[in-house]
Amino acid sequence: MSKKKATPFHVFIQVFFRTMGILLLMLLVGFVSYYITLSYYRANEIPVDDNVKEKVLDIVSDAKVTEVAKNLICITDKQGKEIKHMFLEVFNTNTSNLDYITLPIDNDITLSNDLYQRLYAANEEVPQVIKLSHLNKYFEKSTVFEYAEIIVGELLDTEISFYTIMPQSQFKDIFRIKKGLTDGSTCEIISYQKKFWKICRSLSTTEEISDYIEKVYEEGMASNLSLKNRKKYADDYMKLQKSKVHFYPAFIKKDDRGTFFDDEATANMLAGILKGSDRYYKKWNRDAKLANAEPSFDKNIYIANGANITGLASTYREILTNAGYNITGIGNYDGDILTNTKILVKEEATGYDLLSYFQDAEIEIAELSEEMDIEIILGTKDAAG
Repeated sequence: MSKKKATPFHVFIQVFFRTMGILLLMLLVGFVSYYITLSYYRANEIPVDDNVKEKVLDIVSDAKVTEVAKNLICITDKQGKEIKHMFLEVFNTNTSNLDYITLPIDNDITLSNDLYQRLYAANEEVPQVIKLSHLNKYFEKSTVFEYAEIIVGELLDTEISFYTIMPQSQFKDIFRIKKGLTDGSTCEIISYQKKFWKICRSLSTTEEISDYIEKVYEEGMASNLSLKNRKKYADDYMKLQKSKVHFYPAFIKKDDRGTFFDDEATANMLAGILKGSDRYYKKWNRDAKLANAEPSFDKNIYIANGANITGLASTYREILTNAGYNITGIGNYDGDILTNTKILVKEEATGYDLLSYFQDAEIEIAELSEEMDIEIILGTKDAAG
């Protein structure tokens, strides 16, 4: 029996449903592909939404009160757009230590491939070698500080707790800036203004500290940490002592390509601070003074034996003379026996290059005779042999 010949209408219906089936299949495949891609990007924290704000919120952790608060402070111009300074504040409520690391905003930083891909997804014009001061060129005002948090967090291998935006006028009332080490291995370093120290000493109750926090918010400071949550630190601020507040410059490095932010060295600094702030500061402060020290080779140096160990002064006269120092004489110390060597100097910033010859030596400014610039009083810790 011969097949019944299909009519044009039947042919049209068959083609129509076959075409619709193919289109539906393509839409299904496209939807599944989109869902898989979206899930991958979310799992790898890569922003894919068209809204820049949403991209950031997928990556940045919520601002929170923590026992060790890492606060990224960004100083801006009057319009709140251009970044003028940036530093990391680390407040350890367990030890009552407050540490600041000034970050180099005008030195190049190299983004990791993973971070670069994430930022590129937000703005295709973002370069892989970038400066922190240039972030506002690539990201909107509403999100630039969240991106700064992402970048600094990865560079220093840490999770930033929250960020703070401070206008430059307010910054100048609280902080002052000075140069880093004279060897050029570090960026600028901040410290508190004297008048701010006076304000800190005048706040004697938790309520007064809480009111002051509210005041600086009202005067222009902003943060992704709410005022209510910031006030939760008031009790901890009450325990702060001046000796527990430390300031550091971040490290930079130079090569044939230019000057770069040394994120590895600075991350190690942060790790050292988190491990033991006071212990790390003591070592860093000694090394910093060594780097900034005025050489003592042209100074008249006298060595006194404060350990009551025969021949100790003679031994160090030979050591220091061979090193190029001008030893004008030796003798015995009239006071009590010392454990740690003391280096007495007439002028500030001198004698620090001598520290490397002794264990736990201390430098003091003292009134010395006219023919003497430096007096070294040897302690028992530095007994030869």
